[in-house]
Amino acid sequence: MELAIRKAVAEDAIIYTNCLISCWQSAYKGIVPDGFLNNMVVEKEKRIGRFKNAFTNPGDCAYYCVMHEEKMVGFLCINKNRSGNTPDVGEIWAIYLIEEYWGKGYGKELLDFEINELKLSG
Repeated sequence: MELAIRKAVAEDAIIYTNCLISCWQSAYKGIVPDGFLNNMVVEKEKRIGRFKNAFTNPGDCAYYCVMHEEKMVGFLCINKNRSGNTPDVGEIWAIYLIEEYWGKGYGKELLDFEINELKLSG
């Protein structure tokens, strides 16, 4: 199975939000309170709006969709260092895959992609 990684655009806000909710509900079950995870669906429209805005005006952040064929199966986010003390240092803010893609070696591929993107951005 081959994954494709592309920059997120405003039109991706809905699938990005759906993917985020799925990832969080799987990854954080038993760690984050169930009430919070269940409430993510209730706040879905707010999240969609925030992502539309973030993808349209990303600032220093770079948002990526991880795709398998036509389905979004994960997401990535990188940014410059938030502390501001070291301008040549970046941060990986997010690296997620939906549960059915866990344990297949894709995490390393995604991490390598993000590290390369940080290097390219300086």
